[in-house]
Amino acid sequence: MQDLNEMAIFAKVVEAGSFTRAADKMGLPKSTVSRKISQLEDRLGVRLLNRTTRVLKPTETGKAYYSHCSKMIEEADEADRVITKMQAEPTGLLRISAPLSFGVVFLQEAIDEFLHRHPQVNVEIVLDNRNLDLVDDEIDVAFRVGPLVDSSLVARGLGPAQLVLCASPDYLNKHGMPERPSDLYKHKIIKHPVPVWEMEGPKGIEYVDAPARLVINDMLLIKNMALRGVGIGSVPLSMAQDEVKAGALVPVLKDYPLVKKEFFLVYPSRRQSPSKVVAFIDFIVERCRPRAPWDIELNDLVDESTAMTDESASASNPLNDSVFNAVATAEASAEPHAVFASSGATTETPSASHLKKAL
Repeated sequence: MQDLNEMAIFAKVVEAGSFTRAADKMGLPKSTVSRKISQLEDRLGVRLLNRTTRVLKPTETGKAYYSHCSKMIEEADEADRVITKMQAEPTGLLRISAPLSFGVVFLQEAIDEFLHRHPQVNVEIVLDNRNLDLVDDEIDVAFRVGPLVDSSLVARGLGPAQLVLCASPDYLNKHGMPERPSDLYKHKIIKHPVPVWEMEGPKGIEYVDAPARLVINDMLLIKNMALRGVGIGSVPLSMAQDEVKAGALVPVLKDYPLVKKEFFLVYPSRRQSPSKVVAFIDFIVERCRPRAPWDIELNDLVDESTAMTDESASASNPLNDSVFNAVATAEASAEPHAVFASSGATTETPSASHLKKAL
């Protein structure tokens, strides 16, 4: 039967480079360490260490054996840490990095609940669209938009986010509704510093690099400028859903949606993560299952907005006469008063009052 202590002692000897230093680190007599290594070599029937008076190095076989022994020790240490963390109360300062607008849309509610769950944890949120160095900037955990570049970080996928191109009704009334991605080159564009829009069309991905009239590194401000009629902007659908439902922002090029971006939670290492970090990671992953709060489909919002408009129009009709009810129903299901065409012209639909006069 294998002696796991022999394997652990062998790994420590290789790391220390001598029997004496290894014995000191483990608090064992040098003779015990030497005897354990000899017993291990006898059991395996192979020499693992080359010994001289001045140096001790693993043989080629010893190097291969050491790689497995070191992994065994890491797993044993990790098992101890798991048990310790399960019993430890998360405490201390947790520093979180996130993109600017992400903090407005998602973090405020999540952090409020997390603080209630863990009263011994204090939180500092750093909102920055740059990918900060987690080690140099002492960040415990960060929210990032894929694709990820730094492969040294541990990443947990949280779910995709849909961006939507939208503009105010006034802007589209003046400048027309784009019908294809190439039409965007004729419009006033509000965009994030990301230079190219990736759009999914019937024939695959199309790349649009329309010149920007206004460049802003904050999605919330892009949305507000679009509401003011400055131009067509791309914003997270989760941020613009209320305005889309209300008709204050109109999605454009719905047949060419922007490619979804995956959100990740990243942290430096799985090993030796403080309990406050483990608790936060588990909490966020829990909130994003089975579907992240920001994973919203545009069709759902458009359908909901139409239903709300129809219901509101029907409820506001005070007339009981069947003829006038028919008129009101026709009005509720008619096209909006301002219909946006690519030329920018506006077509008026008859109002209920006009129909009543005709009757």
